[in-house]
Amino acid sequence: MYGRPLALRSPVSLLCICAAAVAAGAALVPAATQAAPPPPAECAQPVPQLGQVAVRRACSVADLNAVLRSDFMGRVLVPANASWEMRDPCGAVDEFGRCIATGLRDIPLRSGVQLVGERGELGSRPLLFTKDKSVEHSLFLVEANDVRVEGLHLRGPQAGARDNKQPYVHAITVVEEPGTLGRNILIADNELDEWPGSGVQALGTVDFLEPPAGYEGPRMRPADARLVRVERNYIHHNARDGGGYGVAVSKSAYVTIHGNVFNYNRHAVSAGSGAFKGFVARFNYVLKGGYTYGSNGYYGQHFDVHGIGTEESRKQGHYDGGPAGEDFEVAYNAIRGEQDYGGFLGVKEKTRAAFELRGRPSLGARFANNVVVHDDSDEAIRLKRGDDRSLDTDDDSTFNLRAFSNRYDTDYSKEVAAGDFDGDRRADVFVANGTAWFFSRGGVAPWEFLHASNKRTGELAFADIDNDAITDVLYRDGAGRLGYLKGGRVDLVPLTSVPVPIKDLRFGDFDGDAKTDIFYTRAEQWRVRYGRDGRWKGAQTSVTPVSNLLFGEFDNVKGTDVAAVKSQGWSYSSAATGSYLKLNSKLTSSFDSAVAADFDGNGRTDIATGGGGHWKVSVDGRGALQTLRKGSSVAPLRKLLIGRFGARARRDQVVGFDGSGLHFEIWRGIGAPSAFVRLSAQEMR
Repeated sequence: MYGRPLALRSPVSLLCICAAAVAAGAALVPAATQAAPPPPAECAQPVPQLGQVAVRRACSVADLNAVLRSDFMGRVLVPANASWEMRDPCGAVDEFGRCIATGLRDIPLRSGVQLVGERGELGSRPLLFTKDKSVEHSLFLVEANDVRVEGLHLRGPQAGARDNKQPYVHAITVVEEPGTLGRNILIADNELDEWPGSGVQALGTVDFLEPPAGYEGPRMRPADARLVRVERNYIHHNARDGGGYGVAVSKSAYVTIHGNVFNYNRHAVSAGSGAFKGFVARFNYVLKGGYTYGSNGYYGQHFDVHGIGTEESRKQGHYDGGPAGEDFEVAYNAIRGEQDYGGFLGVKEKTRAAFELRGRPSLGARFANNVVVHDDSDEAIRLKRGDDRSLDTDDDSTFNLRAFSNRYDTDYSKEVAAGDFDGDRRADVFVANGTAWFFSRGGVAPWEFLHASNKRTGELAFADIDNDAITDVLYRDGAGRLGYLKGGRVDLVPLTSVPVPIKDLRFGDFDGDAKTDIFYTRAEQWRVRYGRDGRWKGAQTSVTPVSNLLFGEFDNVKGTDVAAVKSQGWSYSSAATGSYLKLNSKLTSSFDSAVAADFDGNGRTDIATGGGGHWKVSVDGRGALQTLRKGSSVAPLRKLLIGRFGARARRDQVVGFDGSGLHFEIWRGIGAPSAFVRLSAQEMR
């Protein structure tokens, strides 16, 4: 099911593998390298230099192919606007000498090469795609060390077909030869979809179903997982009956799989039969989507480890029972997708598993510290023994499995917040799923990994503390110490101490110096930590709790103001230091369900309130209440995200999940139709 159809049963050199592949017509090894060709005239443009690293920008498929097949070492840039079909316009000739276009296969990524896509708006990646599914192959082949693939959208030839007749075509194959190849390989920040083989295949050169007794020869080992890293990618819609994986581990190979987002794969991660293999999968976000297969409409498990089964079962495509690789870790992942299938009226009905272990790893398997929607371990973990009577599916130890510290029946995927985490001046959506933080650019793009953390959204605050135009994430510990993570990405930076919970902190620019200040109220005293010098100072006094205060620009004086409902009506304190001034009549009895935002884009803060589909607004906080939006029912306004999500948005907009809870929807504010419209380009849960 995995890798090339090479019948290897003992360790061999890479040269032998190459010879076997050529004999089979696989053309694993391209022609001898040539000196890097000069850029075509249309490519002769300046490119940024990276210290001692050579940089070359490709401007066409032919140019990219030529550079990668040459002896060039350095960074190869693919332009942000590229949408290239990876084929050779004259890869073969017919009997009349006419060119026949053929798909490019096994394009080598040699030692010292960095293949990098230039990111565009909303982090979009240049697209490289193939329609070639005539034979099994890989688009890119890494038989090397010190290789990086980053920032690309690699699309395969699936074209919607999910049957088992699709050949195993892989986006990237990394060859791992013990002590020689497959060292310091990083595949990061890419989008990989529609590959009937896998998005990334780690393919070992040592191949045993079961090694000879006492074997001490070359093989990959658990510590080697750090040598090949698949990180922070969006890997989706790689699925076919009997294949289609996000990451596949074949023969003796190891890989680390960290901070990726998976959706609609047959398996997010799968390890084939055989000895001396494994993976470490941590901090990944596995979404709900999946396909059904077979006559009973079964769903593929998210993480999968094959046993070797028996010779007869292997002929039938079944790999249950017997040895199952060496060492596997599925830890600190957030996993959704617990679809039921099969059975009748609940009889023999099954649940899509988070982890399926189909034999006994020689060192062991660990399923730990994951956050899963499955009701319990019996739903989340499926053990299969086939005809192996030494395995007992009611006894984890017979499978060499340890499952511990998982949170079952848990889903934090709707606990979202807003901020600008990439500095493009548009609001993004943030989620803390229980094991890591992710963000979606503009609420449009797929989730991207920010930071490993079990802190939930409600335990955090969001503000640009260091004033670099990127939202930071703040956390307060039990002793009251407050710190922030720059852009949500780096380790906690100590900031100050506060005596109130983080939910009671507010942020603004109270003195108008364009630096972020921190506000809290305690014992009727307002206190502000000013960004200019980091000192706390007393401000106004008020009996109103912070939950009933609103913050915004309500007058012509620079600085964030504080509004409250007082006996005389709506009132505000200019810059949090001035005495209360009347803002409006007492249009509502409290602000506990109100929000402050600039809905009309005039630079002044409006006050809005409402639930369901009918929202009202007081323009600038001074006008009469009038209809802001009247339409289909949605969540209360205060529970939705408010910000400027559009590239050129001049007014605040409102974002929330649609009725299915899978996509983000947006209402674009005053002047737009009342209906929410699709915002996210893909499912987000």
